[in-house]
Amino acid sequence: MQFTTLPDALTLKKVIKGKDEVLNCRFMTDAIQGLLTERAYFFDEVLTELWRHFGLVDAPISLNAVGGYGRASLHPGSDIDLAIIIDKKISQQQQAALSGFLTKLWDLGSDIGQSVRTIDETKKQVKQDVTVATNLLDIRRITGPAEHALAINQLMHSEDLWTHQQFFEEKLEEQKARHVKAKNTALFLEPNLKNHPGGMRDVQSILWVAQKFYGLGYSEVFSGTKLLLADEQIELKEAFDFVCRVRWALHTVAESSVEQLLFEHQADVASMLGFGDGENSQQAIERMMRQLFRAMTRIRELNQLILDTLTIEHTSFSRVNNVKQLDSGFRRIGSLIDVEDKNLFIEKKQVIRMFRLISDIDAITGITPKTLRALRNVRRSLLGELQDYQGCRDEFIELLSKTDGFEQALGLMHRYGILSVYFSHWQLIEGQMQFDMHNAYTVDEHAFKALAYLGAFEKHHEKDSFPVKSYQKIPNKLPLRLATLCHHLSGRQTDEDHELSAMQAKEFATFHQLDEKSIQLVFWLVKNQTLMLDVCKQSDLNDPIIFQKLAKTISSKEKLDSLLCFTVADLMATNESAWNPWIEYQLSLLYKGLKKTIAKGTNNVFEARTLISEKKASAKSQLCSDVDIAKVELWWKKLPSEFFTANCVEHIVEITENIMSNFNKEHHVFLCNSNDLGFTTLVVYTPDRDQLFSDIFKVLSKAKLRVKEANMLTTQDDNVIEVFQLLSESDDVVDDEFRLNAIVQRVKDILNTGDTGKAIKAPMYVETFEQDPNIEVLPYPDKDKSLIKINALDDPGYIEQICEVFNEQGFTIHSAKISQLGECNDNVFLISNSEDQSISSLDSDDIVKLIEEKIAF
Repeated sequence: MQFTTLPDALTLKKVIKGKDEVLNCRFMTDAIQGLLTERAYFFDEVLTELWRHFGLVDAPISLNAVGGYGRASLHPGSDIDLAIIIDKKISQQQQAALSGFLTKLWDLGSDIGQSVRTIDETKKQVKQDVTVATNLLDIRRITGPAEHALAINQLMHSEDLWTHQQFFEEKLEEQKARHVKAKNTALFLEPNLKNHPGGMRDVQSILWVAQKFYGLGYSEVFSGTKLLLADEQIELKEAFDFVCRVRWALHTVAESSVEQLLFEHQADVASMLGFGDGENSQQAIERMMRQLFRAMTRIRELNQLILDTLTIEHTSFSRVNNVKQLDSGFRRIGSLIDVEDKNLFIEKKQVIRMFRLISDIDAITGITPKTLRALRNVRRSLLGELQDYQGCRDEFIELLSKTDGFEQALGLMHRYGILSVYFSHWQLIEGQMQFDMHNAYTVDEHAFKALAYLGAFEKHHEKDSFPVKSYQKIPNKLPLRLATLCHHLSGRQTDEDHELSAMQAKEFATFHQLDEKSIQLVFWLVKNQTLMLDVCKQSDLNDPIIFQKLAKTISSKEKLDSLLCFTVADLMATNESAWNPWIEYQLSLLYKGLKKTIAKGTNNVFEARTLISEKKASAKSQLCSDVDIAKVELWWKKLPSEFFTANCVEHIVEITENIMSNFNKEHHVFLCNSNDLGFTTLVVYTPDRDQLFSDIFKVLSKAKLRVKEANMLTTQDDNVIEVFQLLSESDDVVDDEFRLNAIVQRVKDILNTGDTGKAIKAPMYVETFEQDPNIEVLPYPDKDKSLIKINALDDPGYIEQICEVFNEQGFTIHSAKISQLGECNDNVFLISNSEDQSISSLDSDDIVKLIEEKIAF
């Protein structure tokens, strides 16, 4: 490649784009490593030509590629890392030329990383920073004096600055920290192709260690080396090539150096890789992602084989005093379990027994390379399933029944593919995507993480953690653990699929010879896995009728405790924010109410009027002495009974005192003390008008607050009390007094002026995701009201549109609950029509259609 004159930025970018288009045309036919190398050599030509134009050809300066570019492996969005080595002195003219060259690099339109150092300066930097040392391991001369790269290469492979042992230990700790940051899994629905376990960095770690220990080149790691057996080398190369191919496609469709395979790119990446598109895009994504997860799992496994082998061979890890015999078949070497005879696994029971031994010993965190190879042979040679063998079933149930350590052992079974060969149902969900956006993990990883959280409940003893206290009171935890393991065997999360998962879990429990009571509990838990959350999202948790109905379904304290722990573990395993103070508060209200109801007996529940009478009496006793009780009683008579059932005594007192203190004011807006409950409570008492709830919601949304629950109660004097329970955007309590006062003032302003300002801007993900709203009209115990549940993207503007529909139809909103699920919300409204009646089945279809049309446009 030659430029007659120094090219401008537009020309350079056009040339690079043209080359990328040529390479993309060959993407489906050429080997990916060949494309990566060709792209790297193409940039060599471009940089060499620019170097010539700046008159640096005869200068005592060398231009060298390092990092991935140094390995001649360059993805479309990869950084171009350069090491420019200079002799101790260069002329001012050469300095100016080099400065011009470096400035010109910005015209390439790629991320350029460069360093300019002498050999001595490079030595100093290498000694101080292992990252610099790692980058320079892959140094490759592009142009200039060859002795510079040769000197650096010799330096890097010597023991002078970094010994083999020091370098290995640094890389090992670096990888451990990276894996911990990724929660030790690659099975995210949006995996990071570079940094997650099994990603490209795991292969690069192998390459760097192999270079430092053995002087092996890039290609030699994949063939002809003692680090891996022949079949393992082939497996590593195929898995790595697939990850590289996915990364190339991701960089191409995203037109950037993004490393996380986000939802918004997955369909285009799957299409570019030839998995399909159009109407079959979801299936195409699922097929692609399963192959990707399989590739990353294999890379992680082979990475561990190599690094553990080096750990045992080159450290004090396996000294005699670090080896402990466990029994006639197994021993412990450091923190790894080792099978003494690889033929031991011919008796399949020994495979599961090994993991049961792991659960007995906290010090064991993994298995030795020899043992891992033996397990891989079991996976390949198995004709049926491990659960076919009675001995395996006995060991598995014993493992799952253990007081402590079961989650560590099951985690290793999951990582090494033993769960998938234990029973085929697990194999079917392994690496399966979940397309509901609020889940962070694949189906199998989610199920395992939920089980791991149950294990964490066993170890923690927080006095105020009601799920932990409930878990530790469960007499037989086996059904709960087994239900958690099996709760998504159908692979999906609809009510019908819960029923199917429950049947499959029941079959699994029966096959493992659990007693009939335990089998039925497993079935019941899986079938009702969303029961408590659905109630929290849809119901008034102060309504005794709700507790009476639900208590009949649950019927016993043991089932209640098991379902609570199941629900909490399931939530925690969903994503980072699913378990938060708000949902903890909601579940605690529900749990305590159900516990009390079950204890009293489901046929002896206090009626609502008894509850109201008790709350009124308690509230009166707590009112300030200067409050006129007679006026309070007159005002209370104007309030609907729901005011007393929906609010705790403390809030009844606080609301009453605030309104009585200046009763003749037209608008009352104030905060109640509820921070210790995990949320902020805003109360509005004002004359009723159309769109009042919508207008206040709009103001709160603009103030970056989440309305988690709202109750709207109309009084007999045509006023309305609206009680909002609020959290910040990150689901935290709002405790900034200045901000809270400003919010109160904004609400007062809207009540006085009616001006809500501009419409709320939709979040970015509303444009990114295509999610049709799911709208249901649900029955409610009070026959004069109806529940409308609307699952839609989390766009505050939708609430305004929904309220417009209700207003146009003359509907009254009595309460609203808004539960965030990732990028979606479950919006549940309790409404009645203009005649204070529930919505008829005929009207239901019309209202669903109207809301769908309103949200869509």
